[in-house]
Amino acid sequence: MKILKFISHLFFIGLMLTLVGVTGCAQNPRTPNSPPVDLLGNEMLQPAPIYEEPYPMYPIPSVKKPKPTRPTAKAKKTVKSSTVTHTVKFGENLYRIALHYGVSQTAIKSANGLKSNTLKVGQKLRIPGGKVSGTKTTAPVVSSKVTKTVASSVRKTVVVPPKNIASCSPAPKWGLPSQGTVTLTASGIAITISGSAQPVKAAASGTVTYSGQGTQKRPNRITISHNKSFSTVYEYYGTSLAKIGMKVTLGQTIGQLNSQTPLYFEIRCHSKALNPLHHLPG
Repeated sequence: MKILKFISHLFFIGLMLTLVGVTGCAQNPRTPNSPPVDLLGNEMLQPAPIYEEPYPMYPIPSVKKPKPTRPTAKAKKTVKSSTVTHTVKFGENLYRIALHYGVSQTAIKSANGLKSNTLKVGQKLRIPGGKVSGTKTTAPVVSSKVTKTVASSVRKTVVVPPKNIASCSPAPKWGLPSQGTVTLTASGIAITISGSAQPVKAAASGTVTYSGQGTQKRPNRITISHNKSFSTVYEYYGTSLAKIGMKVTLGQTIGQLNSQTPLYFEIRCHSKALNPLHHLPG
């Protein structure tokens, strides 16, 4: 009897479980696309789908860097032909040369590797892109420094032999450029006049062609042109009253000597020095 009761209980429990399963399936019917559920019939959360961009099927073009262009032979020739060569003359400075060719001083210094504005007589300068503007390269007062070596080389002139003096005519009327002790230099091409502070006077009538810097011992230098043949040179330490282009007469004061240094004086014929004692009075 006990066995029959136990079997009947099992049958009843199985029947109830079957009914519960059928009812649950009717309440929550599942389709092929339905989301999954847990044991209690609740929907399980699913992560959001991730969409990725498809990989491009076309090739990405590569960007090539442009090659640097090189100047052609024609262009190089043009640049070379535009460079002018200038030879520095006595009395010229960098500012006036740059103004004459219409270029900057910086461009001239860069083209020639110059570190300062100092120039030397006879120095060759490359003028990049230079065009002659008509402005004179000699300034009324020279601002560039002239070294002692350059100034001494300017005075290295040749004494004219007596037989060629006749070609220097006509000679102007001469007078003493200053008062004091007159001494002929060892080279025989100049005299020095020493004494107390005296005025410097024009040795003859003419036109001042240079007034500016001289040597280290005699920083003042004046040059006067008297005619097509003769000119005179005055170098001294003191003050200057002469300006380029000024007309002077015989004995006119053109400067003032310092008593510490003598006056250096030359008479030149066609840029060749003569013995001044052969021409000056007394």
